Amino acid sequence: MAKRKKDVNSANEGIKSPEDFFKLAKSYHDARRYGRAATFYMKAADLGHAKAQNNLGLMHDKGQGVKTNKAEAVRYYLMAAKQNLPEAQNNLGVMYEIGEGVEKDLKVAVEWLTKAADQGYSVASFNLGSFHHEEGNQGRKEDRLENYSLAAKFFKAAVVGGHEQAIDGLKKLYDGVVQYLPKSSSIDFETKSGDLLDLTRDIYEFLEKTTLPNSPIVPPEHP
Repeated sequence: MAKRKKDVNSANEGIKSPEDFFKLAKSYHDARRYGRAATFYMKAADLGHAKAQNNLGLMHDKGQGVKTNKAEAVRYYLMAAKQNLPEAQNNLGVMYEIGEGVEKDLKVAVEWLTKAADQGYSVASFNLGSFHHEEGNQGRKEDRLENYSLAAKFFKAAVVGGHEQAIDGLKKLYDGVVQYLPKSSSIDFETKSGDLLDLTRDIYEFLEKTTLPNSPIVPPEHP
């Protein structure tokens, strides 16, 4: 007797709610059946399910189950981001930062990343810390202190949120800030330099209370 084939549509019989479609899609996703996952994510996304919209964005972003389409990824990220899903806000912010699927816009990138970070999403906090650290290194000198201070703020938030890479981010930030401190006692201590010293002390004291890899940090001293 020939084996009977299962009806491929039977999986979604009786399923009507967006959450049910999402759970079914997630089960296919976890099983790496990306085509089927995309099908049911789309059903849930069309019904307004934010996590399904974000995951469908990721699939378009990575080319899983669908053709890689960065613009479509942005479209789905935006749908979910507007529903205040921090993961989607972070993903959308990254797309604006690197200019994939949308025109590069650092101001908009920071706005979306900040929305996600404000909800305690540690990945977004880490991304903001990295962004401001880079801006401090490469941006205008007059903005250096502000960018480094923001980098420290967001790295610390990421550490508190459990993002282990943020510890390394803080250590690298510390090393970067130290090089701008006056090294001779004959140099007058200007306000900005004093602020930088305070920043290094703040970073050091925070890291001292945190479990660190074996790489001791030497506390800053007054010049």
